[in-house]
Amino acid sequence: MDLNIILIMLMLAALFLSLVAIIMVVVFLLKTNTKIKSFFRLSRFFYLNNFIEKGLKRNENQYTDPEMLYQDYMLKKPVKSINK
Repeated sequence: MDLNIILIMLMLAALFLSLVAIIMVVVFLLKTNTKIKSFFRLSRFFYLNNFIEKGLKRNENQYTDPEMLYQDYMLKKPVKSINK
């Protein structure tokens, strides 16, 4: 292969890796800092932030105890009164 083609391929690989690194930093900051979360809510990255929040909530709910979910349901369930 020609040396120019190899250099172009290396430059494209470096560009791709730098974009991946930037995305990883943005995701990490969205998960940790609330001020940055509010900034991204106002900007065009709102949909990315919303997607990350939904994913985090789904992962948190994955490990909850079913017994606790049932107790929460019983506490929130409206009580039927005897005297109607």
